[in-house]
Amino acid sequence: MKVVPLATCPHVLLLEPNVFGIDRGFFFEGFNQAIFIAAIMREVHCVQDNHSHSAKHLPRHGLVALSNTANVRWDDQVLVIKWPIQQAPILSVKDRQDDMFAVAALF
Repeated sequence: MKVVPLATCPHVLLLEPNVFGIDRGFFFEGFNQAIFIAAIMREVHCVQDNHSHSAKHLPRHGLVALSNTANVRWDDQVLVIKWPIQQAPILSVKDRQDDMFAVAALF
């Protein structure tokens, strides 16, 4: 797992998983607790790691939910995530109502 601070918001870390391709598929290391603890410099306990595949033009937010309202809009102007999409994404009603980072609850 590679940890990359987001240039536009240094308190946000991008966690890039290690994917090892083989001729029959791939092995996916989605989380490495030792690397994560070293990156955030505090002890945590991760009990779940999920891998999903989404339809084209459907953004997903990789996050640690600290409350029921922890989501941030996919097109936030502070985070400026460069999504590799050519058209407007397909969003759920809930995703359309997410807060911008500037007004989101901080923990």
